[in-house]
Amino acid sequence: MTYRGLRLKSITLFRLAFFITLFYHVILGFLFGGFPLGSCPDEEWVISLGIYLVENVSPEEFVGTLVAKDKPLLLPLFIGYSFKLFGFPTFLYILFTWGVAQIGFLMLGVYLLAREVLDKRTAYIATLIVGWNWHIGWYAHRLLNDVMAVGLALVAAGLLSLYLREPRLRYLVFSGVVAGLALWTKEVSLYILLPFLVYFIIVRLRQIPHKTLLRDILCIIFSTVVVSTPFMAICALKLGNPILPFLLKVHKYLYATGSAHKRYLFFHTYYIYWILFALGLFVTLLAVFGLFLLIKCKKLLIPLWFFFLLSIYVFIYPFRVYDHYSIHYTPLLIIAASYGLWRILDAIRYRLGNKEQVYLIISGLFIAFILVNTNLYGPPLFYSFSRKAFYIPITLYQKMCWDKFGAISKLVFMVEEKRSETLLAKLFITYAN
Repeated sequence: MTYRGLRLKSITLFRLAFFITLFYHVILGFLFGGFPLGSCPDEEWVISLGIYLVENVSPEEFVGTLVAKDKPLLLPLFIGYSFKLFGFPTFLYILFTWGVAQIGFLMLGVYLLAREVLDKRTAYIATLIVGWNWHIGWYAHRLLNDVMAVGLALVAAGLLSLYLREPRLRYLVFSGVVAGLALWTKEVSLYILLPFLVYFIIVRLRQIPHKTLLRDILCIIFSTVVVSTPFMAICALKLGNPILPFLLKVHKYLYATGSAHKRYLFFHTYYIYWILFALGLFVTLLAVFGLFLLIKCKKLLIPLWFFFLLSIYVFIYPFRVYDHYSIHYTPLLIIAASYGLWRILDAIRYRLGNKEQVYLIISGLFIAFILVNTNLYGPPLFYSFSRKAFYIPITLYQKMCWDKFGAISKLVFMVEEKRSETLLAKLFITYAN
């Protein structure tokens, strides 16, 4: 098989694997996703906020909770307009599409970024690892916004990377639009994008005069402001301030760093060792190897970007530790791991010489092993051994498995019987017509 034939076959296999991965998440989402599990009150709060945003009531008249008014509006509006369009309880069966969209945007963002910054082979495998990772998949199918925020931020970065290679105005405009959506998904997208924006400015300064760079920056800002305008208008109308979610986040940060909460200000090693749990032992080892190679080759964007985000959570973030915050930087580690994996496979190919069929089999088995490893939920082996115990890991499917349809039926029964035993039942007794 010629190199061109091998390359075309690899592209075809990747496209097939990509659609299989998305279909896998459609099935997972439909069966188990898009409905509050009860373990995280944020999911119920954001549903409550979504209903409030689309109902013609004042805050004083609203039956529910506005605790989630510090959440940017993309997810609440998706929930609210799904409720208005499909009604109760049908819309509860539609909300799983949020999870599919989250994982889809994150896979797209990782692919675009890795392809433009590194190479296509790294982009292929990084996209698949992201799609099969248990930790990303688990939070993608919850009514939370971390995966979408990171996905949109990486798509914006990927579009800016395309603009660096091929300076077309549409890439610049779309990157600003997507960045605006990321900002109104979760405020963390602002500092997730910050290192790449610095990289973008440095690279463009080498390519063009300062005036042209200023035009580019203004174009990005203008696009971001335009897409933010409807969100700001709704925010002003329903919450009383066009940027209330961001003001509340600043207030919470300042309060958390005050004397009453200084017990949270310490070295959060949790965000370092949790990487082993989130990615799996072998993907983590590949990520360390990939970071080493990238630094050695002076391809510093991904390593510096990762260390910047990790340092925020280890040294600066003043709140309690939550494992889903690690999703903000693990996709960058996955890109590094994919780069390391392909360098290993290149070394194997060099050793094998012209034995392309053998190389394809070895590569396929290696990649399949990595995808299975990152799909398993459970402590890494050394963690189990250190506690003189052995834990059998489970797949993402097994971890997500629960009776979602039974939970929806129970909620519908409570609403029909006017039994306001839970927040959601009380909410839909009032607003489900």
